Amino acid sequence: MAHMHNNLLSDHADSYAIVMVLCHVVDIRSFPDSELEPILATLGSERRRKACSYLNTEDRVRSITAGLLIRLLEKRYATEMYIGPFGKPLMRDDTVQFNISHSGNLVVCAVSDRPVGVDVQTIEEFDDGLLAHILTPSEREIFDKNRSNTLFTDIWASKESYVKAVGTGLYTEPTTFTVLTEKGLTAPDDRMRFTYPGSDMRHRLCICHDRKDPTVAVKRIGYPELMSGC
Repeated sequence: MAHMHNNLLSDHADSYAIVMVLCHVVDIRSFPDSELEPILATLGSERRRKACSYLNTEDRVRSITAGLLIRLLEKRYATEMYIGPFGKPLMRDDTVQFNISHSGNLVVCAVSDRPVGVDVQTIEEFDDGLLAHILTPSEREIFDKNRSNTLFTDIWASKESYVKAVGTGLYTEPTTFTVLTEKGLTAPDDRMRFTYPGSDMRHRLCICHDRKDPTVAVKRIGYPELMSGC
């Protein structure tokens, strides 16, 4: 399997105590294909149902990986996931806040003791029709001066991570708030901030977290660790 760039997959977070925002990154290209059915069988019935609803194998692997990450957190922090308001997955222990996203080769999971949202997007060509659904008029004016696929992806990931952090998700239209200003990308809520912990040639990653969290660490995690739950 090809290796992702180290600036996205740095290994400098070893503690399991939540003293920062910790973002796990899993590259699904390392998934053991021959173990798909046995791994699927270890997950709960709802996660199995969700994973099996996907016809595409990569989509199924992303869903399985998300389930493994949730189970890892449940075991690591001795808590249990449930579905809260607006359909957001939450932990029974509200000192464990988490969020999951996946796109392309990556599945990511951010965890903190404060509200957190994470989004990863694959960098792709965009069309003007999509811009109208994502950007506010003021953002469009700024964007048109610096048009690029990477900038648009950063805006999209920022907006997704923000609505996930505040817990409203799809119930908040992306055109109802602004993240792109003349000063750059900024969270619309003064209590929150965006961190972009690196990228590779195909993906952009954004974490929206409380300003009180001084550190964001990104940790590469493999399937052996996911399967062990350690």
